[in-house]
Amino acid sequence: MPGATIDSLTTFGELLKYLRHRARMTQRELGIAVGYSEAQIARLERGRRLPDLATIRAQMIPALHLEDEPEVAARLVELAEQARGKPAAPAAPVVAPPEKTSAEAAPVAATAAKRRNNLPAPLTRFIGHARDITEITHLLASNRLVTLTGPGGMGKTRLALQVARAITNTGDYPDGVWLVELAPLVDPTSLVRAVADEFKVADEPCCTPTELLVAYLEPRQLVLILDNCEHLINAAADLTEHLLTACPQLRVLATSREALRIAGEVNWRVPPMTTPDPANPPPLEQMANYEAIQLFVEHAQSAQPGFDLTLEVAPVVAQICYRLDGIPLAIEMAAAQVAVMTPQEIAARLDDRFALLASVRRTALQRQSTLHAALDWSYNLLSEPERLLLARLAVFVNGFTVDAAQAVCGDGTGEEKTEDRGQRPEVRSEKQEARSKKREARSGKQEAGDGKQAAGEETTELVAGHFLPTASVLPLLLQLVNKSLVIADSHEGQTRYRLLETIRQYAMEKLSESGETDRIYERLTSYIISLAVVRASGGSGPPATDLLNRLEAELGNVRALMAWARARPDDGVTSLNLASALSALWVSRGYLVEATVWLMEALARGTAAPTALRVEALNGLLRLLAFRGYNLSPWSGYADEVVRLSEQIDNPIERFEALYWAGYTAMQRMDYPAAQSQFDSALALARGMPYSHGMVVALCGLIWIRLKRGENTDALLTQALELAQEGARRADRARGDASQFDVCSVINNLAAVDLRAALEIGESEVTRLREMERPEELAITLQLFAELLLISADYARAETVLLECLALWRDVGVQWNVGSGTARTMLDLGMMAWLSHDWDSARSWYEQSLELYRHVGDVERVARLHILIGYTRIAKGDLASAHVIIERGLTLYREADQPAGMVLALTALGTLALAQGHAERAARIFGAAAAPRDMLLSFSICPANSVIQNHEIAAARSQLSVLYKAAWEEGMTLTLDQALDYVRETTSQPPRDP
Repeated sequence: MPGATIDSLTTFGELLKYLRHRARMTQRELGIAVGYSEAQIARLERGRRLPDLATIRAQMIPALHLEDEPEVAARLVELAEQARGKPAAPAAPVVAPPEKTSAEAAPVAATAAKRRNNLPAPLTRFIGHARDITEITHLLASNRLVTLTGPGGMGKTRLALQVARAITNTGDYPDGVWLVELAPLVDPTSLVRAVADEFKVADEPCCTPTELLVAYLEPRQLVLILDNCEHLINAAADLTEHLLTACPQLRVLATSREALRIAGEVNWRVPPMTTPDPANPPPLEQMANYEAIQLFVEHAQSAQPGFDLTLEVAPVVAQICYRLDGIPLAIEMAAAQVAVMTPQEIAARLDDRFALLASVRRTALQRQSTLHAALDWSYNLLSEPERLLLARLAVFVNGFTVDAAQAVCGDGTGEEKTEDRGQRPEVRSEKQEARSKKREARSGKQEAGDGKQAAGEETTELVAGHFLPTASVLPLLLQLVNKSLVIADSHEGQTRYRLLETIRQYAMEKLSESGETDRIYERLTSYIISLAVVRASGGSGPPATDLLNRLEAELGNVRALMAWARARPDDGVTSLNLASALSALWVSRGYLVEATVWLMEALARGTAAPTALRVEALNGLLRLLAFRGYNLSPWSGYADEVVRLSEQIDNPIERFEALYWAGYTAMQRMDYPAAQSQFDSALALARGMPYSHGMVVALCGLIWIRLKRGENTDALLTQALELAQEGARRADRARGDASQFDVCSVINNLAAVDLRAALEIGESEVTRLREMERPEELAITLQLFAELLLISADYARAETVLLECLALWRDVGVQWNVGSGTARTMLDLGMMAWLSHDWDSARSWYEQSLELYRHVGDVERVARLHILIGYTRIAKGDLASAHVIIERGLTLYREADQPAGMVLALTALGTLALAQGHAERAARIFGAAAAPRDMLLSFSICPANSVIQNHEIAAARSQLSVLYKAAWEEGMTLTLDQALDYVRETTSQPPRDP
């Protein structure tokens, strides 16, 4: 009813229809609000039904938001009385307050100024975002445009309304806070009219709607909330800019999935609700401190009044909230399912979350009726290239860099193959504009109608074979960030992008529809392998830490690739390629068990693979098993196979490694003639190579054989030491020469035979390197020299050398594959302090070392340091916390399947049992720790690693009387698993033996 006023409407039906339209309600919605049918409302508006005065006063006036407009409410009652042929009766609930009676004759447009807001009353309690509300309120006080952005379902609207309620009564905005909901709008040209309607600004022939709206807003000091701008983003940006320019006291709070991008805008990204880490959940009493948990519980209790967050249920709810990315809409929908299934059943179905999560509210908007519909709303607003990129990004389950996105998602560096692709996202052709309007129209139809797709609409499915030039990936990616579909995380000067898991699953669905899934996974495989360094051309130096960090950041993506490859029965090559290429990462960062499983599974599949690849994989598997501390005898078949296959390829490095591992395996099964034969062959092959590292390694193998036989090793040790020293002097690692690591390895071998001689050579090496001013090599050698001093119990001198080494490491700042040199020196200083009975210093050094090893990701040393810190707590009498931290170290070793570490933990638990007064139990545990294990190496390659263990076992022997000899011998008969089970079973015993 353009231009209509209250006074111009003379019948109850006309006024009711006018007020319903103004309230943006359908006949059905008004009927629901007042308890009528849609047909009854229609008859009232057509004058075919007499109005009921009681219903009007009690139901209709609140439903039409007339409580703050008493003159309008009075007019509605008056016309209702006339329709019934009666004079109007007094109506106390709608009498205007005395201070407002002077405005009774004002036009309808003026009445809006008397209302402070048009905010809907909340139906449920608002949860979370307390700090956000405060900060947004402050931002709005100092900025005239604040836009709340985020993906669908993140709670932008509810947060905006909560901010609005917080500022309504502050007095800062005397003309109120006004909400305009844009989601139902279809045509951008209707935007101005929608805003004007909220202020009851009538059309006038003299001016345009925009001019009338400006005239109304210009003198007023208020906040305008524009809710859900994304589908009308250009029109919303234009109108907002125009109003802010023309109305100096106006402030705008907008919600949108992308920013308006106009001058003066502050973009506030709405964060997910806080969720606990399901891998490390907090105690039950702290669980309710998390916003997502509060929201789930509240909605679950609405669905099932008896629901309670019990000790059993809490971790499952934490998992649900975490996997749903803290998205409020998704959490509400999941909680509603508690009416028909348990939280455990909900969690089990989250892999198909789009089928699971649907709203149970009849009045839910179409775009919020299911989680899938909420994402469809955003997806339908994207350009075709943006959709294509979003779908391809689904293969990154652990985030990605720009380089990765370009390598995996781009199709080359050329221009688009169709006329409207490849442009910068902010430059839109006429065709793109037309397509955008068509999508807006489609979105509007789905929102306002019954959700069915109109006939003849353009399909939103991806088409296989779309072309996405590499050069367009970055600008398109930034557009997806702007549209809240991709998150950009910056850390230490580097940006890594990711998709929330809910969005990633949706994008994976679109990728599957495109038929490109295998092609994109193959590209991801190629990209990961291109990052990895398989072998440093036979060199002995460690991989660079920055490379390892990059590879570790992709670990989640590697796991997804492995899962994809496993699902292809004829593809064993991908798994072999990945597991072999990343061998440096597996060893350096402690992912030994996982990589071993992958390699064994891929090798067992029997899929035809290039011989060279199978050789590389077999060598890698044997290397992994050795690093896990296993005796390789059970895997001698792999060693035999790799030697045989290596003869068929032209790769001397892989051939050398095959011979080396075959010798190593034969030595561990005590077949010394076979071991010597393989090491001799490896040495002969290495002599023909232009570098010395291979010869040093092969000679060390021969030295081990002679040690096991009790034979003289002087000549071999001298030869190996001279070769290593010569290679270290050249220091040409790119060529593959031996390094100072090899020198130290030879000296370590010598220590197993003659500790005094090893100390003398170590000291001479230190002197030589000091004279040559080679700080890195000096630090490496000081480290070894100090550890030899520790073994010889020269603690005072060891401390002096270690402190010098620590200062060098800090100056050099180099990190090696064993972690940080600084961290290892701190670990050794802790051992030295502990052996000197300085428990506080030992704990301090250990804790500093632990922090550094956590940073570089050295799992083995993190586990070991937990156990060493446990020793310091035992020494201080803090037995309860000692038990906790030792158990953590044991758990890490069990997860990594490192039996040598498990034995170290057993020894610590034996010490703990002794401190608790359980002498018999301690004897049994120490016996198990001291027992020789077939699965373990028969000698220690690094004697310093077992100093504490040997010390504790020797101390226990001296403390335990002969009465406990039987218990000790019984412990020696236990397998490692039996010993660990025994420890678990006896932890609940009383503090003293009977």
